[in-house]
Amino acid sequence: MSPLSTLGGKKLSLQYCLKLSCNYNYLAYATVFNSKFHCFERKPTQLPPLAIRVSGNLQAVGFKKSDVITFSIPTTPPWLLTRPVVNFTLHCSDKSNTPPEIFKHRFYELCHEFKNYYRIFTDGSKESNRVAAAVVHRDNTKCVRLPDTASIFRAELYALLFAIDVVRRSKEKNFVIFSDSMSSVQSIYGFNLDSDLVQKLL
Repeated sequence: MSPLSTLGGKKLSLQYCLKLSCNYNYLAYATVFNSKFHCFERKPTQLPPLAIRVSGNLQAVGFKKSDVITFSIPTTPPWLLTRPVVNFTLHCSDKSNTPPEIFKHRFYELCHEFKNYYRIFTDGSKESNRVAAAVVHRDNTKCVRLPDTASIFRAELYALLFAIDVVRRSKEKNFVIFSDSMSSVQSIYGFNLDSDLVQKLL
């Protein structure tokens, strides 16, 4: 076997296993990531299963199961989902050309419009290799450290998930959630079901 074909085989094996890792419902998942075959170490002449052959390569590329986000098919068809009510008032103006006082004034107007609503504020942040999501409501603050590989987009979505959790646990009747992430809000409003977190929010 030539070095090129060996390299190509490793690449294909890694691609297959990385794709497999995000869906534990596949039958092959357990054979690769929960393999119980260890007797092949004592039988060097026999061809070991894929789980053993690829384990060293997965470690070499820094693969960790804990960093993998599992994919799931939504149980509710998209046409039965309820589109959330989203107010884009604060995103109507260009940030670079609009004085901060204008945004502050519009924010106060929104607060007045929803004066009888329980206010929840969310934020996601990424600094260097540290990622976190936070939710603030009245005198309560919850901040959670996320995996270092998480994007700022996912951090913002996680923060919105925390806000939904506050809603579920609260005895209040009406809620308004403030988010500064246009991409997150648009993904939810636009039913971007490619994102597992958007699926959970809907």
